[in-house]
Amino acid sequence: MKNILKISILLAVLLLISNKSQASYFLWNDANNEFSFSFPDNWQRQNPTRAYSRIRVSSPLTEDKAECHVEAKEDNRFNIYTKTLMTTVVEENMGRDYWETKLAGMYKKHNITEYYAPSIMGGRGDATAIRYSFNSDDDKKMYGAMIGSIYGGKQYVVECRSVRNKFDAYSELFSRIMESVQLEQKYHPFAVGYYRDFIHAKGAFKRRKRRVSED
Repeated sequence: MKNILKISILLAVLLLISNKSQASYFLWNDANNEFSFSFPDNWQRQNPTRAYSRIRVSSPLTEDKAECHVEAKEDNRFNIYTKTLMTTVVEENMGRDYWETKLAGMYKKHNITEYYAPSIMGGRGDATAIRYSFNSDDDKKMYGAMIGSIYGGKQYVVECRSVRNKFDAYSELFSRIMESVQLEQKYHPFAVGYYRDFIHAKGAFKRRKRRVSED
């Protein structure tokens, strides 16, 4: 009886911990742009400040200037390409030059400190990523990370940033937020599907002897 009571108490504690952990993040889904995004439930949604920004959230500690954005827009230029070619397509179209141009249009005194390629977004989208420094409008030294992908006819960019001397404290949380982005599957998991590849199958076009039945 005592063992049953101990097990019951343990299960109740585990359930409480599980419910607490589930309640600590808010799941946001954008059906129109086919992605989902999670962020701490004590962070606040803010009005987007960019043309293609779909969601912007910020830390309750306003002095840290910690916030994350997700941008999404149509990009059908590469719809004819197979998934196997998208790593090259993304690296050529969202390479270092792309990020330099993007940062120049948003921030003062920016500098890319790290560039990563290839990378991956949402477990599906081929991507590139950067870390960078910049000065805010009120001349505070800032630091951030961005990852970008072209997937399923859309271009996605996820950004998290904070004041420079707080970035290390937020880096683990920023990683979890950025990794929480999930893209809807657009490509078949197998390049040729489940069917037999008759074109390359050995002997597929060999003529077979026709069996004639005897009366």
